[in-house]
Amino acid sequence: MKIAVIGAGSFGTAISNIVAENCEEVFLFERNALVINSINNSSINSLFFPDIKLNSRIHAYAFKEKEVLKQADIAIFAVPSRVMKEVAEKVRPQLKDKIILSGAKGIAFPSLHTMSTILRQTIGTHSVYSLSGPTFADELVKKHISGITLGINNNAHRKVLSSLFHGTTVVPDFSQDVVGVELCGVLKNIYAIAMGIFDTYFSSFNEHYTFLNLCYKEMEIILKHFSRDGELLSKFCAFGDFNLTANVDKSRNRTLGLVIGKRIISLEGTNSSIVFEGIKAAKALEMKCNEAELNIPIISFVNSALTYKTNLKSMIYETIIKPRNGGMTF
Repeated sequence: MKIAVIGAGSFGTAISNIVAENCEEVFLFERNALVINSINNSSINSLFFPDIKLNSRIHAYAFKEKEVLKQADIAIFAVPSRVMKEVAEKVRPQLKDKIILSGAKGIAFPSLHTMSTILRQTIGTHSVYSLSGPTFADELVKKHISGITLGINNNAHRKVLSSLFHGTTVVPDFSQDVVGVELCGVLKNIYAIAMGIFDTYFSSFNEHYTFLNLCYKEMEIILKHFSRDGELLSKFCAFGDFNLTANVDKSRNRTLGLVIGKRIISLEGTNSSIVFEGIKAAKALEMKCNEAELNIPIISFVNSALTYKTNLKSMIYETIIKPRNGGMTF
């Protein structure tokens, strides 16, 4: 097979290095000319992984060379969710008949569409699936053992996509719920922000794991309502990715929560893409859950923390802890 990977950021480069083990060639598309030249001349992504030698089957291309996409059997999207529609429109004619896999985490606001839905609508194909799991790109590219969930509702395409990871250090599990897998990727980022904020005010292990469990319970409520896969909570995209993102300090969303809690940054006027995606995701999910009349105080708390100046410690007590404890005093 020949595989196209759209986006040579950290995840796009890492997943390219994995799937290159099982295919003839990887077409890695990127805007940055320095990155393209670095990959093609020395098999190194000088911007993201300057010390990692990539598989020699990876060749980088600029978007003006998009006709090469017609040679690909599968296209993996690894671009930020905020530019997904824009990028998909550029390559739509070349990908209309391809199997497409989305590795992007995000939800559009106010449409509430996940990235697979945006790709499906923009490109005009039903063969769009999702990928999510507890994978830091810097460990994935080094070929550490990593779990992923593939959201695929077509058995023939499941066989094709799973073959990309055969014999590699990636351990896949599967779900028929394409959107449910993506929803896990959005939820875990919001709860990682919540955990970061919480851990700036509460420092004991009891407190950390109590709140972590409350986050997981809320995530369970949401997935039970919206997902068609009753086993999704035990899969890599849910349990694994939730724990990785909420507990490990190199998680960008957990770090965002930490700096919000410590008042290190002002969110007003910031151009941070992580802040932007966090605000958008929290708003979208709060709207989605309110429409379904679900009780989601932690997501509401994150939404308030990202958009208003408020006493965050007091808010944790008043809106999340007290209602579960009969109104206890602290």
